[in-house]
This record gives sequence, structure tokens and C-alpha cells, in this order.
Amino acid sequence: MENLSPDTPTPPFGMTQFLEKIDEYSLLLGVSLEHAEEIIVNTKSPDDVALRRNTSDERRFEDITKLRDWYHDSGRYVFTLVTDDGKIAGIWWARPTETPTVMSYNSAEMETLLAKWAEQMHTSGIRIYPVARSKGLAFPFLARCTEYYRVIHPDAYICVDVDPENIPSQKVFAKQGYQLIWYGENKKTLNNLPTSRMIYLETPKNPDSVA
Repeated sequence: MENLSPDTPTPPFGMTQFLEKIDEYSLLLGVSLEHAEEIIVNTKSPDDVALRRNTSDERRFEDITKLRDWYHDSGRYVFTLVTDDGKIAGIWWARPTETPTVMSYNSAEMETLLAKWAEQMHTSGIRIYPVARSKGLAFPFLARCTEYYRVIHPDAYICVDVDPENIPSQKVFAKQGYQLIWYGENKKTLNNLPTSRMIYLETPKNPDSVA
């Protein structure tokens, strides 16, 4: 992790920084212009039913201007996974956020903790595109991106929301150590989705406990 520090800035849109190899894939910080265009194409593909059903990417990545605005919004860091022949395989991102809107909690303790951690809350998202699906990449990609992000934000409480029917994604987050909070949604990014989401949270290595 020596190539990142708490002072590492987000690369300008269209530029990337190589971090490491994950098998035959390259992990980069940032998004190139070529890969930004590929993200838009993937987002608009009528064949990717799962992506269209489980995310609001059609609005978020509608065109290059919206993608650029999203990239620079609220201190976001974006990591990309790229194939050996230069194709976009996946993206992961995180940024500081407000506490997620939770409709119900799985424990009173978690409700107390979320209120306590409000100023350290971050939101995240991950996409694996068709060229790299069913290859076991989701977990190592998530794990490595999270580790790099924690170099920049070591005290972050990272939340993510998942479609209740997206069992594979839930298993990946659970394997990484995310705790299920219960039903709700992240503010701002997913308010327009019609269904309630499963909210997961990963805490720092030495999180605060309830007093």
C-alpha cells in the first residue's frame, strides 16, 4: 500500500494510477476516458438485465458529463479493474456520506452505533461487468479496493446497499466482513429505486463499541 497515503488525491477524470495486479487483471485508481465510455456502453446494454434491475446506473452513468460530475462529487475515490487487453472489468467506489436511511434495524445496538458513527460514514458501490463475471473476481476486487481506501480513510465506516434478491453480492460482502444492518437505502444515490435494499456495513479494524 506504499503507493497510497492519507494525502493521496483523486486522479483527474480521465487519468489513472496503477496499483497492482489481481491475477491477469490490473487494479487502477481513477477512470480513463476510454473506460468511462465503456462504462456508459455497459450501463446502456439491454442485455445486462441484472445491472439495470439492481442499480440506478442508467441515471448515474447516462453520458460522459454525468459520469464526470459523479466522479468528482463529494470526495469520491474510484477504482477500476481492467483486463489484459484493456477492457473495463469492474469498478468500485467510495466517498463520505450521510448515515443511510434505515427503515428497520436488526438490533437496538446497531441503531445506537449508527448514530454514534454518523460523522465517519462512507458509502460505496461495486460493479463487475459481463467480461469478468463468474470468474471469482468480486471478492478479491472488493477486498483490495477496501484496503486501499482504508489507507486514505482509516476510520471509515463503509456502507453499501444491495437488492434483497441479489444473494451472490450479499455473500461477497459478508465474506469481506460487512455486517447486515437491515432494510433501508443510501441517501442521495438510491432514493428513486422502487424497492427496499439490504444495508451492509464494514467497520474499521478497531471500531468504537457501545458505552
